Amino acid sequence: MKHSNSGLFLMELIISILFFSLASAVCIQLFAKSHLLSKQTREENQAVIQAQNLAEVWLAAEGDPDQIRAILPDSCFDPAACELVLYFDSEWNCIPDSDTSVYMAVLSMTDTAVSEVPADALMQAEIKIMDRESDPDSGESIYSLNLVHHIAQKRGATNES
Repeated sequence: MKHSNSGLFLMELIISILFFSLASAVCIQLFAKSHLLSKQTREENQAVIQAQNLAEVWLAAEGDPDQIRAILPDSCFDPAACELVLYFDSEWNCIPDSDTSVYMAVLSMTDTAVSEVPADALMQAEIKIMDRESDPDSGESIYSLNLVHHIAQKRGATNES
């Protein structure tokens, strides 16, 4: 009789260990997933902030690449593609070196003419914040922001047509 009680106790102990090991495996997966979601959320929040900052600089400079470069001296400008690129480290600090960067912001500027608006009065641009560790050819970005800005005619200026 004593032998069957110890066997039953051993079986109960094995089942409880199995249950707790399965529960701990599920908890570890949940903690890992929450860590990844937290990292992704921090990354997206910083990308939004950097895109907004770059958009404000673009609006203040009215799309002039020289003025933007004066405000953001660490930026690189490609006149052929009309793109301005900023590089960031893992803490989202702007750095001049693309080799050590983790993130990058690309400001692509275009001028668009609308029927009643003069050609130089409406500007468009797009800002893409990308993770450099992912595939750069995929075109996937953390955050993208489209900008349209109408340059109003300055007071006292004459319209020479």
